[in-house]
Amino acid sequence: MHAESRRWSTSQEPGTAPGRHHGPRRGAKRGRSSIAEERQSVTRAADFPKPRRISEDDLEEIVSTFRIPRDRQQELRDFLDELVEVFAAEVSRERSQPTQKADRGQLEKARNAVVKARVAINLAAGPAAKGALRRTAGRIGTMLSASWIQGRFPDDRIAPGLHYWPLEDDDAVRAPARVAVRPVPVDDLSLKERQYFAEYRAREVILAVLDALDSTLADARRRIVMPPKRAKGLGGRNPLTQRRYLLANLARFWRVLGGTLGRGKRSGFADFAEAICSAIGWPIDGVAADVPKAIKLSRNWR
Repeated sequence: MHAESRRWSTSQEPGTAPGRHHGPRRGAKRGRSSIAEERQSVTRAADFPKPRRISEDDLEEIVSTFRIPRDRQQELRDFLDELVEVFAAEVSRERSQPTQKADRGQLEKARNAVVKARVAINLAAGPAAKGALRRTAGRIGTMLSASWIQGRFPDDRIAPGLHYWPLEDDDAVRAPARVAVRPVPVDDLSLKERQYFAEYRAREVILAVLDALDSTLADARRRIVMPPKRAKGLGGRNPLTQRRYLLANLARFWRVLGGTLGRGKRSGFADFAEAICSAIGWPIDGVAADVPKAIKLSRNWR
């Protein structure tokens, strides 16, 4: 176990840890040096590595320090192993996910690529490009609805018309047209028209599609919530939240061991939590201050 965690002496029972130094007494004035030291001890996101399995030596010291009964020691080992496994997977998952800032950056790169494609399509104005696009752009027409084309090109005389099925009969006396035995998708009724339009308006259709794509990417980028900028030197919230959940799980097991929950000397839970965090390789700065919230969280679980 790290040196910082070896300051606990033997308790009489789970939940009765010895006294420990809590810093300057309330109301005492602090000099510039102590304030600087406090700023340097701020826990950062990078300080939370993937938690490691507690070694046998560390576990032996923990069960000795906190007087864990022999018949509960294997139960404690199994619990801590499972706890480390779960939170190691959580840390790995969090670190494998791109950040919101990275996602916004990738969408912006996609928008830039669309802009470049638009410029290139405009520059490909020679007869060879026109002929090639006319022969191949029909496949784009199959992707677009007739209503979308009409909305984009409302005054174009070769834009496909809208088809409805079943057809309505103009004569109110006569019954509506009979629905075919095998239903025909409405889009198929305008398929040839859409292909024809895309072939003869290839450049315009491609540019309209790129415009729609750019608009979609821009709107998606705006919808990604950006968290507030953190002050320089402060850690991220996700690691601190993970630690609080780990402490909450420890609090529940501390009760199983017969200990009482609290921050004071009589409880001993804060010392126990710091010992576990140190043994798995997580910083203990701020653990004691986070204990009350972790205890409250554990009590809300059923």
